[in-house]
Amino acid sequence: MDWTNTKKDAQGVNLLAGRNALAGNQPFSPPISQNLVDALRPSASLPRNNLLPQELQQPRKVYGYEVRNPYDSEDNFFRQNPHVSGMAAEDGKITLNPHSPLKPHEQDAVARNEAARLYMRDQKFNFDFDPTPEQQRSFDGTAYASDPYNMRATLLARILSGDPSAGQATPRQREWADWLKQRLEER
Repeated sequence: MDWTNTKKDAQGVNLLAGRNALAGNQPFSPPISQNLVDALRPSASLPRNNLLPQELQQPRKVYGYEVRNPYDSEDNFFRQNPHVSGMAAEDGKITLNPHSPLKPHEQDAVARNEAARLYMRDQKFNFDFDPTPEQQRSFDGTAYASDPYNMRATLLARILSGDPSAGQATPRQREWADWLKQRLEER
């Protein structure tokens, strides 16, 4: 009796199929259990842009700032606010909204925007430009309406990332955005 053809796992998969194929006994097809096939099958219940578990990810960085999965409290906030695409988190990392309908290239732009915000926060820039009246009106009803520093930082980050919600940039704002982009690319 050739025992090499009969050694099977609990699900009946021939564990020695590869060895037999190398000996010329049969064509080789690696054994794959049904559990593995089921585990790899996409699930309709997962969000479209679900991130891998943290322990399986290589840290992704944008302009030197790590992109991480949202904490539970942030995820709850994002779930309730799918229009908020991401944030420059308090721990100095970028977190993107997994409930946002943005496409991957749009998520990349959000990550660049948030990295710029983190850099400006770290460097404590003293901006020497004002928002236009149109730009200022776009912040009415937001936390930035009464926060001139973060309004300017938001405008620069939006200009830098190509976000049309920045409105028409002034020449001075464009200079700042170009200077900021150069500093970020040096990181």
